[in-house]
Amino acid sequence: MSDPAIAVRHVVRRFGDTAVLDDVSFDVAVGEFVTITGPSGAGKSTLLHLLGALDRPDAGTITVCGQDVAHLDRLTRYRRSTVGLVFQLHDLIPRLTAEENVAMALFGTGLHRQDRRRRVAELLDQVGLAHRARSRPPTMSGGERQRVAIARALANRPPVLLADEPTGSLDDDSARSVLDLFADLQATSEVTVLAVSHDPRLNARADRSLVLAGGHLEPGGASS
Repeated sequence: MSDPAIAVRHVVRRFGDTAVLDDVSFDVAVGEFVTITGPSGAGKSTLLHLLGALDRPDAGTITVCGQDVAHLDRLTRYRRSTVGLVFQLHDLIPRLTAEENVAMALFGTGLHRQDRRRRVAELLDQVGLAHRARSRPPTMSGGERQRVAIARALANRPPVLLADEPTGSLDDDSARSVLDLFADLQATSEVTVLAVSHDPRLNARADRSLVLAGGHLEPGGASS
């Protein structure tokens, strides 16, 4: 069997005397779409931040595409080329157009200006927003803004996409567009998707759901 895209082993993360994550272990296979569910305060977003190298565990190991995330020296390169991060509130810059928001992820990569433009056009077409390239976020629907955020996260062709409640604030049509996009990424590019979600629409489309409660994966939730 091939190595997993994500391998979490005995991870602990404490804040003060509270263990938000306590001995969490699981795998996610290459090209798999997995959701992490559970009540508010269960540690779901903390786990996502650890995977995205936005935080470090107090114990245990996290390996993403063969890289020991907890001990990386070049975090910017990891976040740029190994993982794409998508947040519920999009984090787009309102005064920039859709194409400018996506292009920001390509600065500092060494790509020629024309190559950056070509890549941005390709990404917006991939998420079905070529016609909105010159639009700014305040004029776009929630679903359109989320798809721009996904295009930006995919700019450097990361093999892993990490998403925090990517459909939680979207209506059914917009959520369906985002979920169809995730399915297409799996089918055409073998992108691994790990999403934190309370949204049953998202969980229903995932290959597998893990339940995190009280800092632990519930019995049957771990795959390792």
